[in-house]
Amino acid sequence: MISAKNVLDAVGDLTLVNEGIGELKNQALVSSRSLGHDIGIWNDKSTLVRNGRSYRSSSSKCKKCGALVFVNAGPTPDSNEVRGPAIKSKCR
Repeated sequence: MISAKNVLDAVGDLTLVNEGIGELKNQALVSSRSLGHDIGIWNDKSTLVRNGRSYRSSSSKCKKCGALVFVNAGPTPDSNEVRGPAIKSKCR
């Protein structure tokens, strides 16, 4: 049976993880703007559940060249929190 304390603990963990998505978006914006990109509106994804924890992710693209950028508050060991062509190469 799920207790009220377990639900509160889970919600608390979820809140902390989801607060990090805004900081990741800011990191992505700073990195992409330094390369000349103009990032558009973020497309927030539904919550990803892995190992009993919930994580949010989001993506956007450059308005000028279409280069993508992704942020993930819960990356796998072989992935990064912030990734995509918009943070790796200059805008075309």
